[in-house]
Amino acid sequence: MAVRPSTGRASALHTRAIRLREAGKLPAARQACVEAADLFEKAAGRDSPDAAHARVEAGEIAELLGDVAEAAALMQTAARALGDQASAPDTPQDIRALYLRAQLGAGRLRQMSGDYPAAETMLQAAIRWARTHLDRRDGGIAAAMTSLGILRKAQGRYAEALAIYRRALPLVRAQRQPRSADLAALYHNLAGSEHARGRFAEAERLARRGLAIRRRAFGPDDPGTLADEAALAPILDVLGKRAEAERLYLRALAYFRRRYGPRSYEVAVNLANLGALYRNKNDLAGAERYFREALALEETLLGAGHPELALSLNNLAVVLASRGATAEAARTYERALAILSRTVGPRHPHYVACKQNLAKLERPTVTARPRRSRTPRRPPGRPRADQE
Repeated sequence: MAVRPSTGRASALHTRAIRLREAGKLPAARQACVEAADLFEKAAGRDSPDAAHARVEAGEIAELLGDVAEAAALMQTAARALGDQASAPDTPQDIRALYLRAQLGAGRLRQMSGDYPAAETMLQAAIRWARTHLDRRDGGIAAAMTSLGILRKAQGRYAEALAIYRRALPLVRAQRQPRSADLAALYHNLAGSEHARGRFAEAERLARRGLAIRRRAFGPDDPGTLADEAALAPILDVLGKRAEAERLYLRALAYFRRRYGPRSYEVAVNLANLGALYRNKNDLAGAERYFREALALEETLLGAGHPELALSLNNLAVVLASRGATAEAARTYERALAILSRTVGPRHPHYVACKQNLAKLERPTVTARPRRSRTPRRPPGRPRADQE
């Protein structure tokens, strides 16, 4: 049977999109994916797995470019298209894996948008589905558990996140397919949780182990390798190894600006982390410059009411207080607290620390401290190691 012209064209576009993504040409790759998805759907209908695959790819690229709303819409459309067929008993494994990828992507993007309750609902549903329909050795269950661990960390439930990652570790080790990327990412997340709990030496050990796995598997210039280096840097900063930390941040910042453009989430995270490092070096002017640049970018990408924006506001306020701008620092703390109160609640570690920092403005003999540097997300969906 002859292949319909639209299907052949769609396949060629999708193949081209994958090559463009690998080359770092993300806007062109996203456009090619969207066009391919539309052609696949015209040829095979709304439930076309090929169309869903192209939309998932387009969603991941949009996320890397900082277009969270577009990314979420693409992921949700793909998940809806695959929902019924993915649960059928005779469905091929690759379609089931694609469905889970779309589910987890949609949940991750809900988390990125600051809607933690919706992310919780979506990720718990994904875990239940994965346990029912996937083999433990295929990696999907571990991926779903890891996504929930990332959410737990964002919620300030660090011990729970760590426990989830530890349960996922034997599943990753038992996977049928090569597991270097999954294993490296899991060590990254374990390190981030230990960092958030204040166990810095253990965090460094885990982060370096994950980085070594990724470097051996993918080389020194892979995007994941650069991201893991940037994830190690905040741990080095708090341990006083600031020269190495700064070198890793600057290398990552230059790389992600080239690859993803100047307005990507990765750029924002590394700017914020450089601000924290410069504050720790007592270069307050440099810290303020980096924090303000990061804040402007985060507000564009995440919106004015996002909990991660509040974290950067807290850090800027710490610097302003140190520079004697107490009135502006107080206003900045209050803005951060208002966001955190609405999004994560007054029991979250970020809210507690920010509230304490505001109180310290009335006690000038005590110096407020910035929250610990944030670990960039693993693409897609790297967690940030929260500052304390």
